Amino acid sequence: MHSYIKTDQLLHFLSQYIAKMNRQFLSKKDDDSHTNLYFDPLQGAIISHWLETDVGAIVFRLNLLDWSFDFVDSDFKLLDRIDLQTTKLSELEQFIIYGLEKLRLNAKGYSQKMHYQIPNYDHNDDYLKTVHPFNLEEWMTFRSLANNACYEVLGSLQRTREVRIWPHHFDTGIYFRLKNNVNISFGLAMQDKHCPDPYFYASAFNGAGESIKVNPPQSSVLIGKWISSSDFNAVILSLKELNNSHEDLLKGFIRSFLKIYLRLL
Repeated sequence: MHSYIKTDQLLHFLSQYIAKMNRQFLSKKDDDSHTNLYFDPLQGAIISHWLETDVGAIVFRLNLLDWSFDFVDSDFKLLDRIDLQTTKLSELEQFIIYGLEKLRLNAKGYSQKMHYQIPNYDHNDDYLKTVHPFNLEEWMTFRSLANNACYEVLGSLQRTREVRIWPHHFDTGIYFRLKNNVNISFGLAMQDKHCPDPYFYASAFNGAGESIKVNPPQSSVLIGKWISSSDFNAVILSLKELNNSHEDLLKGFIRSFLKIYLRLL
């Protein structure tokens, strides 16, 4: 999982430029959903929201197939491209601002820091040139799996929500009401203090947004590991555990936690 984790970290870092673009053109929302992103397997890209600008609706995307940042219009016609193979990290933001200016779009304030912090991954200027295509393909495979899993959870419970990547923690996830005042959060998270590998998680929250601790019955058939802390109560399944049987095991994981949540909450 080492290559996946390193790719996850790099893409988390680069996705902040998309979050800034969302902030630049979208109205602020209290839950920060205006800053979030989507991994689009059809484009092979991490994309912004649709941004209404003076030149029409555009998307700013991190193109993982061509390894570039692109401005595209509503017909996905390429308006401008920044080739990451020939760009230094220290120069990237200025190239993006220059792209905005070339398209006669407002670049003022783009370079301001976001209101949250992400880890200092300490990437050097040449790091963009050393990313192996296989690492990007591996990342796309698991994030596509996460997209599909989120839609399967929503479909099973007949809920309608968007599957998004949140730039703060870079998890692909959904958040929805299960019943009464119980809400469910589900998705694929980066490696962090809760697990040494990236992991799928499911957790419950009350109407005030407080984490709910669940004690699954001993008779339940459990898939995954239940963890509990002051701020995080969840059942998790690491990517390392999925191995080659990932789809069947992941479906079993989803059925397992949904059965427990639906019975206990």
